[in-house]
Formats: sequence, structure tokens, C-alpha cells
Amino acid sequence: ALDTTTAEKNDVIEAVAGYLAEVGVAVEIQEYELGQFNQRWMDRAQSMLWAARWGNTPDPQSIELFASCNGWITRYCNEGVTMHLEAARDTLDQDERAEHYAAASALMNQDPLALYLNTAAQIYGLRGGVENFQPSPLLAIIVSGVSVSE
Repeated sequence: ALDTTTAEKNDVIEAVAGYLAEVGVAVEIQEYELGQFNQRWMDRAQSMLWAARWGNTPDPQSIELFASCNGWITRYCNEGVTMHLEAARDTLDQDERAEHYAAASALMNQDPLALYLNTAAQIYGLRGGVENFQPSPLLAIIVSGVSVSE
């Protein structure tokens, strides 16, 4: 089974299930209301496969939630990855941090945590009068400093 939420766009999830079927892995998509999905995750009751979204803000600690042996919602453990993530988290030296993240990324390339799906573009629609809005590389809508004139 592949667990997902009713809040997801399931076209991508159905495509992944189709690709898995092509290599002999039968997948039944199970949809849950978001609260139930999250509770199943916390209770470690979800299926071996699940589809979940995560924001683009992995530095410095949230990536450890799911990509570290010590993450409280993780199902993945690679000691080398954990060592590099913790070292990156614990330094303020940006070059050293980048080296550790690159090393963790290389390890996860060989021992993947997940099927990584990225959003290539994000579309914003603003009405007239919205001032000082800036798209965020975090894929979040940040309204600090934004104003609306009549």
C-alpha cells in the first residue's frame, strides 16, 4: 500500500504507483484525511510507502526529522548521513556546513531516503494594489512587509 492524504494532488502519486507496477511492485493507494495520516505516521502505523510533502526549509534541523537515525518521525537510518547532518547542524561555518551537506547528499544518492520530487516552478497570482510581495525560495508565501492599497 501507498498511504497519502486527501489533501494531496494524486496524479503524481498515481504515476509513481504506475512506475512501480512496471517493475513488478503492486501498489494500492490508500487515502487518509490529513489528521489521520499524520497520526498514523506518529504511531508508526503507516504503510511501508507513503507520500508526504515537506517544505523547502531543511537547514539546520528539520531535515533531521526524517533523514537521521535520531529523527522523531524518521524511518531511515544511515549512520554516515546522520553524522554529516549533525555536524552540519552544529557548525556556523558555512563552508564546513556545505561540505557536510554535500557528503550527506552523496551518501543519500547511494542509499536513498525517498523518491525526491521537486517543484520546478511556482505560480503566484496577485491582485492590483499588492505591494512589496517577493516570491520566496522556501516555496512559502511570506507576507511580512506586504501591504494592500485600495
